[in-house]
Amino acid sequence: MIPEVANACRWRGRPGHYEGWHLHLVDPTSAASVWIRYSFLSPEDAGVGRVAELWLAGGLADGERFARRQTYAIDEFSTGAAGFPVELAGSSLELGRAVGAMADAEWRLEWEPAASAVANRAAQRIGRSQVLSAQPALRATGEVTVGGQRLAVRAWPGHQAHAWGERHADRWARAHCTAFPTADEFLDVATRSSPTLAGLSPPVTTAAVRFGGLEHHSGGALRGLAHEADFGPDGYEFEVRGTRMRLTGKVRAHADSLIGVTYRDPDGDRVYCYHTERADLHARVLRRSVRGWRAAAEIDAGGCCGYEYAQRAAVPGLEIVL
Repeated sequence: MIPEVANACRWRGRPGHYEGWHLHLVDPTSAASVWIRYSFLSPEDAGVGRVAELWLAGGLADGERFARRQTYAIDEFSTGAAGFPVELAGSSLELGRAVGAMADAEWRLEWEPAASAVANRAAQRIGRSQVLSAQPALRATGEVTVGGQRLAVRAWPGHQAHAWGERHADRWARAHCTAFPTADEFLDVATRSSPTLAGLSPPVTTAAVRFGGLEHHSGGALRGLAHEADFGPDGYEFEVRGTRMRLTGKVRAHADSLIGVTYRDPDGDRVYCYHTERADLHARVLRRSVRGWRAAAEIDAGGCCGYEYAQRAAVPGLEIVL
């Protein structure tokens, strides 16, 4: 799937829908990171106003965290017929460009567009939320200014994602990393439990990895249910098994880098989410041969892995800033 199709707006103008476009970047040489979100919410109750929002969050070079949010009338939001541009009150996200401003913050970023999107296929088939890594690996250049502090962005690795649905999953973890030697390399792993008519679904895990000349995509809800995962606000351990390839890994999140936010559902419920671009990652790709399983690649990214954990209740001791 090409990025333009992956980013096409799924809303048909009816109540009961949320949608967001995310850009994530990290500086491998300092503690700086950037998370930009263009989004809107159409509540189930038609009498409640539809709104659009801009988020800008992350960390400065010294590790100091920042978070900004501005809310707009839905009339100030629009998308192109083919997905791009996403436009909101003068800020925009395009195939290879993001610009915006609000309060004391502004950004202007450019990158070479990615060739194809990565769908979290099993997660799409269970529950009422969907996520696409529309551009799973990119290198951005430009600048971000927050509160008078300027971040010079020089080939920072990152990715661009698109999420939408009727209701967020009740609990999830997601790790995405692109801070690797080759610009098109990435790792994307997600586990989620979603509400169903029979109650909360079992955790479903899917993954995609491109590293060291290897590429592996897991898919299918039944196969996803057979994977293993253990996750919380402080980290994520996973094992994704295929017939010829396995991916195992561990993500460690640091409490002082987590940014707590709330995602709102169209029915008024909330999900409490804790996000960082500065988690540690160690993963291993195993390939099956006639002699059994052997290590095909070791993946390490100290302090440069994106990680997000969410649940329906706030985590005690972790601050919510948005």
